[in-house]
Amino acid sequence: MVDESRILTVSQLNNYVKLKLESDQGLMRVFVRGEISNLKTYGGTGHLYFTLKDEKAQISSVMFASYVSLLKFVPKDGMKVIAIGKISLYPERGTYQLYLNSMEPDGMGALAMAYEQLRRKLEYEGLFDDVRKKDIPEFPKTIGVITSPTGAAVRDIMNILGRRWPIAPVYLYPAIVQGDGAVPTLIEGLTYFNTFKPVDVIIIGRGGGSLEDLWAFNSEDLVRAISRSVIPVISAVGHETDFTLCDFVADMRAPTPSAAAELATPNSLELYGRISSCESSIRTSIKKKLDYERQRVENYAKKRVLQTPEAFIDNKKTSLMMLEKQLIDQLDSVIKESNHSLDMTETKLNSLAREKVNTSRHEFDKVDGKMEEKFNHLVERKQKELSIIAGKLHALDPLAVLSRGYSAAFDEEGKTIKRIGQVKKDSTMNIMVTDGTITAKVTATKKKGDK
Repeated sequence: MVDESRILTVSQLNNYVKLKLESDQGLMRVFVRGEISNLKTYGGTGHLYFTLKDEKAQISSVMFASYVSLLKFVPKDGMKVIAIGKISLYPERGTYQLYLNSMEPDGMGALAMAYEQLRRKLEYEGLFDDVRKKDIPEFPKTIGVITSPTGAAVRDIMNILGRRWPIAPVYLYPAIVQGDGAVPTLIEGLTYFNTFKPVDVIIIGRGGGSLEDLWAFNSEDLVRAISRSVIPVISAVGHETDFTLCDFVADMRAPTPSAAAELATPNSLELYGRISSCESSIRTSIKKKLDYERQRVENYAKKRVLQTPEAFIDNKKTSLMMLEKQLIDQLDSVIKESNHSLDMTETKLNSLAREKVNTSRHEFDKVDGKMEEKFNHLVERKQKELSIIAGKLHALDPLAVLSRGYSAAFDEEGKTIKRIGQVKKDSTMNIMVTDGTITAKVTATKKKGDK
């Protein structure tokens, strides 16, 4: 006869076994290597249920949502893991289970696994495509920096920006760059510059560190915030060998924070040298052109036909008269010789002489007309050339600009005033106009765009 006091219900038995399992110190924290299969998430609880197996056996496993949220990777069927937890029994079904409080990929760190999984996901969505990337402005007017205000990175960035491109204001958004509070402040910095303080380019990053130190820059939320930025973003995280997901989504990746400052700005000293060289070349070209045109005018002005045109004409007439006299003398000589050698009548000789003279006069008139016509054409052409050259000189004359209503201002030392920064209140300056100079006193200055 069975002792009734020793009879247990199923619930009592299962609870007893459960108590025994949970009181065994060796089963309170076990490390189990196996492969995940039949992975399921029930309802909206977020609890994971799966089987952990090897080649010969399997065990039911549970991981509650509070522990799942701490995982750095996403578990999947077929993934080999190292599960950490305790052994207990599920009384309702009488099955013993492994209750996990932690889990790591077998053969790969959890952070490395999470990094690779998220990288593939975002790459598939197209967030890393080059067609999405915006150009970095060549000459930024303002620059935004999101980083820790106390780290070495911000000092390097500020020093290089101040040296290379001091004319651009730099706005620093102080952010946490490591730990649980890092991601929200980094995203707030991007929102601030895109919404409240627009700049031309944003530098976001920090100095080097371990994968755990840089993990905030692998946040999916931060990556998506960078992809939504309408302002170009330069990622400057860690050292040259460090890569984060922010590097892939940013419009430009810099190997270091210092390099980011160089990529974001031109070199002002090189630009100044190029501008100075261009200015010198322009001045030299203008001077050569002016000297050339001035020399041409002077050469034309020295020509006798322009200095004394009447004397030139008189000289030509004198030459023609001398030619006429020579012809007449030659004719007289012919007549005298003819009187000695031929028995010609005086009437024939006079007729021949008159005919010769008339012919000579006719030739003389033709030559005189052609010479005068050519001279008139020459004088007219030279006058036109002189007028064109004089017009060019007049256009290059600084006084001609003043005659059109403009003026030129000079400081007390006689230097041309080009910017308002060259004068101060109550200082005097001289203003040149077309008919003289005006001495004025500066009462106030106003920059372009000021109200």
